[in-house]
Amino acid sequence: MTYFNKFSLVLPIGICLFSFIAGCNSNEGPAKVTGVIRLDGQPLPEATVSFTPDDPGAFSSGGGTDQNGQYELFYAEGKTGALPGNYKVTVSTGRPWDNVPEKVPEKYRELKTTDLVYTIKPGKQTIDIELKSM
Repeated sequence: MTYFNKFSLVLPIGICLFSFIAGCNSNEGPAKVTGVIRLDGQPLPEATVSFTPDDPGAFSSGGGTDQNGQYELFYAEGKTGALPGNYKVTVSTGRPWDNVPEKVPEKYRELKTTDLVYTIKPGKQTIDIELKSM
């Protein structure tokens, strides 16, 4: 007959639970990312910014600027931040359905042509984006 000590089950379960809780509290969760987008040194209001990860399996993040060009990233509806990693960034202001003209040069609007590349690290950070007219 095999004898089981109650600690033979409690200890492994406790270690797994502790590891799970510790992992949930790590700094590898979404980072809070805010910043200002400027075009030729001036704040760019009503722009849309998209952070597309190098990792195709990772979540993209995006946001919009206020009247002062300030933005905050969201990676899901109502969830602020972006997961740590490397991102290509695109910016746009055009809204043809509202007859709002595009102010951002095409270079910054397309993933294949943008040279805006940023690394998001764990924690809170500010990423200001400077755009230049062509």
